[in-house]
Amino acid sequence: MTSKDKIITAIRAIQPTDLPPLQVAINGIVFNDPLQQFIDVLSTIGGQVEMVASETELRDNLSIVVGSAPSVINALEPTSTMFSKANLYDVDIAIMRGGIAVAENGAIWVTEKNMVERMLPFSCQQLILVIKAKNIVNNLHEAYKKIDISEEGYGVFIAGPSKTADIEQSLVIGAHGPVSLIVYIIK
Repeated sequence: MTSKDKIITAIRAIQPTDLPPLQVAINGIVFNDPLQQFIDVLSTIGGQVEMVASETELRDNLSIVVGSAPSVINALEPTSTMFSKANLYDVDIAIMRGGIAVAENGAIWVTEKNMVERMLPFSCQQLILVIKAKNIVNNLHEAYKKIDISEEGYGVFIAGPSKTADIEQSLVIGAHGPVSLIVYIIK
């Protein structure tokens, strides 16, 4: 008997026998109300959610939020997306479309074509993502089924504003990404 066999035999000999059988959900958790679950989770992790009824209401709300911010990149309007990569860290507000949103963790799939520049969602001070309520799925299993990397290339799940904490439990918001995240959900 090899050393490996001895170790495996010893491990098998001490396995508990009174454990309940493991129930694995193949398709992940399902919520009664994925929209409300998404809102609750995103709010818990520091994001803000705004519901709007239409693209017109969205534009009206965004004009108020943007106000007189000195540097805004609005990827929803192609004419406003011209900027220098050298100024990535000077962007106050970046607005872009998200795709699939995940109720279980508050994450939103954002593709490169909606970012203008890969670094923009992480270099701006305030990130605003726009999603449609019909694109909220229960869990990551469902989200992965809807994502086609061969068509989209680069994409990333974004959940909440950037946060980090150290062993002393000092929370820093915006250390390596946006200080705030607002998600507009079009009903």
